[in-house]
Amino acid sequence: MTKPVIGAINGAANGRRRGLALACDLAIAAEGATFGYPEVKHGIVAAIVMPNLVRQIGCTAAFELLATAQPVNARRALALAW
Repeated sequence: MTKPVIGAINGAANGRRRGLALACDLAIAAEGATFGYPEVKHGIVAAIVMPNLVRQIGCTAAFELLATAQPVNARRALALAW
């Protein structure tokens, strides 16, 4: 796109919502926002979003999120991104 895409996250960003948040140039999350990969608990690999996730937060943090399937709050998500 020719213009930056800014996403606002308020609540749970799981599934498609999480993928949309990753695709944004800038994501602004409310204090109560959470990000998670619950499909991993059911043996489903988050393959579609994995390249963007690794690019944005690195291999180690991406592995932590995908291996544990534990949701993270907005503060933890920011810490992982930096």
